[in-house]
Amino acid sequence: APKITVFLPQKEYGSLAVEESTGNITLPDNFKFESISIGTSTGNVSCGASPEGMTRINTGTGSIHAAGLSTGELDLSVSTGKIDLSSVRCEGNLHASVSTGKTTLKDVSCADLLSEGSTGDITLENVIAKGKMVISRSTGDVEFDQSDAAEISVRTSTGNVTGSLLSDKIFITESDTGRIDVPESLSGGKCSITTDTGKIIITIK
Repeated sequence: APKITVFLPQKEYGSLAVEESTGNITLPDNFKFESISIGTSTGNVSCGASPEGMTRINTGTGSIHAAGLSTGELDLSVSTGKIDLSSVRCEGNLHASVSTGKTTLKDVSCADLLSEGSTGDITLENVIAKGKMVISRSTGDVEFDQSDAAEISVRTSTGNVTGSLLSDKIFITESDTGRIDVPESLSGGKCSITTDTGKIIITIK
């Protein structure tokens, strides 16, 4: 299969736009752009470049991996595949959408976090949102590991919601058939968790 390597004479540019049908796309971390827009039908995308503005990555079948980047706003979308973020700082909002696949966020900070998906788990490890954290899944577990936001909303039809948060919350929980075990607190931001079939177990670190 053919492979294309593009050599750029500078390290800072305005905008980068890549459109591809089938194949993987890799952006190294030693380039800076004002904005990035990547779209591919079938293929994985690995991004280490740090744009000042919007980073938008969309793939039909494939995975998105981003590590060590700092960006203004992050918009990620996958139909079939996974989203894997580590050591990412987002000044604005972070949107991660997956139809079928797992989402893993580790050492991530942002303003608001929005993640929706049909089938797949989401894991949040040391993820801090200054504002809201809104997560919705049709089928999949939601796991927190020392993560937090000013306000949290979680909705999953078939799946468990478990893990640890970093600050007190006023919990509003509902599960049709699962066990519910959350701290009793009269202070903090609102944390609404709803699952049709699954358990809700949350602790405060």
